[in-house]
Amino acid sequence: MDDIDDRLRPFEPIDLDGEADLDTDQADQLLSLFTRLAKGQWKTRQTADHAAQKVADYLDEHGDRVTELKEDRAALEDREEQYQRVFLDIMDLFDQLDETARRSDSDAFQSAAASLREKLASTVGKIGLERIPAKGEPPDSLYHHVVDTAETNAPDETDTIVEVVRPGYLLRGDVLRKADVIVAT
Repeated sequence: MDDIDDRLRPFEPIDLDGEADLDTDQADQLLSLFTRLAKGQWKTRQTADHAAQKVADYLDEHGDRVTELKEDRAALEDREEQYQRVFLDIMDLFDQLDETARRSDSDAFQSAAASLREKLASTVGKIGLERIPAKGEPPDSLYHHVVDTAETNAPDETDTIVEVVRPGYLLRGDVLRKADVIVAT
């Protein structure tokens, strides 16, 4: 502890009113110390300014990249929505073809429609598109949109879907469109 006191003694306040004279060595030491502190502070400020500029440049450079990535993601989401609408349009066209084939008297047309339906189901299954099960199922608000109810005399049909007005579809497990259904009461 004495060693520290000895080193600090030259820096103790000087009483100028009293007998003590200002020692030039002490004044030089103080001046030297303040000069070093000022230089250190200046260097620290320069280093901090340089670092701040580097950070700003980095953020500017990567901020543009982040903006580009956000724009790319928005474009991809837009494109995916367009593809989903096209999938639904194609599936609706095939549903209309099926309905037309069922009403037709032509066995060849019904057979061709059934073959197309099987091939389509296989093809869309590869991309994860599947029809939501509906007829005979209890309605589920996550997958079915009840558009109407129908009275039934069969007790086992109560609170089940008796007709699909418009089929619903899942794409990779996510609801692409809910099925519009009629439920028996």
